[in-house]
Amino acid sequence: MFRSLLADMVSREEEDISLVEAVLYIAGDEYPELDTRAYIGALDQMAREARTHPAEGDGPAATLWRLSRYLFFEQGFGGNTDDYYDPQNSYLNRVMDRRLGIPITLSIVYMEVARRLGMVLEGISLPGHFILRHGPPEWELYVDPFNGGRLLSRGDCERLFQTTFQGRAEFQEEFLAPCTKKTILVRVLSNLRNVYGRRKDFRRALAATERIAIVQPDIPRTFRDKAALHLLLGEQRRAAESLQEYLDASPASEDAKRVKDQIRAIWEEIARRN
Repeated sequence: MFRSLLADMVSREEEDISLVEAVLYIAGDEYPELDTRAYIGALDQMAREARTHPAEGDGPAATLWRLSRYLFFEQGFGGNTDDYYDPQNSYLNRVMDRRLGIPITLSIVYMEVARRLGMVLEGISLPGHFILRHGPPEWELYVDPFNGGRLLSRGDCERLFQTTFQGRAEFQEEFLAPCTKKTILVRVLSNLRNVYGRRKDFRRALAATERIAIVQPDIPRTFRDKAALHLLLGEQRRAAESLQEYLDASPASEDAKRVKDQIRAIWEEIARRN
């Protein structure tokens, strides 16, 4: 049920996609009894409570500080630094239940409450760390929900990147470009795929990969990722089919010959077994 709901949601135009509903549909795959309306109602209640707290000053920065104080000090949300790779950190219902998450899921909570307060924040898929942006380039503010909702300048964002990569990569301005809702969904799912892959829970890693294909069906490498997971699960026929889907989607890819050879080898192995 939740997969079909996700597929329907992401088929809409960007402005018509409900990010919070889509992220809850992702969680519904793992928690089939999840009541999406209850969690949306909880966000509504947070916004009502946050609105009653006075801001220390005027303007967007004061409003953001008020929201950060409410979410991270009064409500107790925080980054799960003790168990960053716990898959629960990527399921929005568990993030709201436990008040623990990773940068992207805490950012979704922040965005949704802010939106209910009349503030539009955009997701910034900074490599290694997800943050938020408010305002046009001439006076933009950045928010780091994983670190207590602290406000950042553009220079702070660059320093955050440099701290993460320790000089192994060069900062680029495009890293601060806002991302789409589908990009946010793919990042949530990619986190789940990677976490479950680390745990060798290949069935759940495959489920996350299949949902990536639902959100962004035009990315050929997803079929290749599916094939690799099918092989790890001993599902050779389905691996061959996923590799064929990869070739159909990108027939001129540099690895086309290698993939064709791999498909042929898989089918030969299946024939020998039968």
